[in-house]
Parts: sequence; C-alpha cells; structure tokens
Amino acid sequence: MTVETYRYGYRSRIDRERTRAAYERRASAGSWLRGALLGMTAFLADLGIDAERPDDSAAEDGSDLVYTAYGTFQAYEGRYEIDFSGPERSASCCRFQVAEDRFCVEVFGLPS
Repeated sequence: MTVETYRYGYRSRIDRERTRAAYERRASAGSWLRGALLGMTAFLADLGIDAERPDDSAAEDGSDLVYTAYGTFQAYEGRYEIDFSGPERSASCCRFQVAEDRFCVEVFGLPS
C-alpha cells in the first residue's frame, strides 16, 4: 500500500510495506545507530527503512550508509538534503531517485 506524506520539505509516495519487507530479509548491522540520532532513525522508519539494516554496498561518493525505499519523492524548492543533530553528533541524509519506483537515502557525517 502506497501512502502519501509531506515531511522535511518533501512530498513522498512511499510503499512502506514493500520497503519493510525488503529490510526484514537483511541481516542486522548491529544496534549502534539506534540511539545515535533519534530524529534520523525516526525519519528512516517513517519511510519503512530499518536503520540497522543498511544496503550492502556503500555509494561511491563517500557516504557512510545507503538505504533504499520503494516509492517516489519530490523535493521542495530543489532541496535533497535533510540535516539531523543530537548531542555531539550530526548527519545529513540525501535522497536520490534511482528508478521510477525507488529512491536511495545516503547518510553522510556519521562518526567512524
């Protein structure tokens, strides 16, 4: 089921069930991200993404983590980046439409 949302300056049509199903089949990378940036993990969960189960391959552009969601999005005023911060931590999430029915969320700035 596809839902339409408007958050962080994005109008999105997301197939959360399909996205969640894809993440359920993945192995967990651990729970280190769970308490790191609550706003970011909540943003990812709203898309149906399990923050602890990133895509296997990192992007060639140096992102720290990559996630895939099923659906489309439209950025407000050309924006594609959302910044999140917490105590002594910050990260940026960038969305990129990679196919007609899916987009990637790349995360930059996580501590190593």
